[in-house]
Amino acid sequence: MRHLFGCALQHQAHHHLLVIEKLIQKQCEPLPRRRSFAKSVSSKVKFLHPFLVSLWKPISNKTVNWNGFNCKSFECLNGRKLNRDCFHCFDLVNGYENQRFVKSKSKNDFLVDDVLQLGNGGIIIGFDIGIGSGSFAAVMSERNVTVITSTLNVNGPFNEFIAARGLFSVYLSLDHRFPFVQSSIPLSNSKK
Repeated sequence: MRHLFGCALQHQAHHHLLVIEKLIQKQCEPLPRRRSFAKSVSSKVKFLHPFLVSLWKPISNKTVNWNGFNCKSFECLNGRKLNRDCFHCFDLVNGYENQRFVKSKSKNDFLVDDVLQLGNGGIIIGFDIGIGSGSFAAVMSERNVTVITSTLNVNGPFNEFIAARGLFSVYLSLDHRFPFVQSSIPLSNSKK
């Protein structure tokens, strides 16, 4: 905490992101999020795709602040198993991500279309909790359902990756109160 509060106010905090991540993982919440700024992506570089096209196109390495990560590209991350559900999860073209939630791996899997049928067309917003690349939110976006994804950057830049796909991500741990009124979210997805 001393290291975090020793930084100058209102400056870029690219070297403090790793410290903040460790504090969040140890349930040191709430942290003062706006003490300093995250590094922003240059607006002069044209590497983002229009929405819906952006859901399954490869994401440029320039969209991410790679400080604090061993890998400095998505190609490097694709060769690693970052967590139980994330092996090649940054490979949107050749990996399994574009098939997740659409094709089942086992008889216990819920498919997106089956779940949406249960809602009789009344599901328009959802919430995804966990570490992933935002594929659940992407599949739901193709079906006109807005999904807010809550994730941390554990072993990889998940939050920036989800945002670069044109999806709505929030950088909150489970210890936070999520910004929703009770019973306002008809659909939620959670990963352990």
